[in-house]
Amino acid sequence: EQLEGVLERYFGGVSRVVILEIDPDKLSSKLVFEPSTNNDVYPHIYGPIDPEAVVRAEERQLMPGG
Repeated sequence: EQLEGVLERYFGGVSRVVILEIDPDKLSSKLVFEPSTNNDVYPHIYGPIDPEAVVRAEERQLMPGG
């Protein structure tokens, strides 16, 4: 539900991205939920993402300009 806003705000100049769905129970790195300026809380992973934690990967083409 937060993905579209993140893509607009931070990936405007990017033509394609790879979106990962992560199983937090399989991460060995620290996962922190942090507040943003829009009053939402976003997950941030501090460290490497364990390959076994990746549930799904989706490559998405973005429109020019985001």
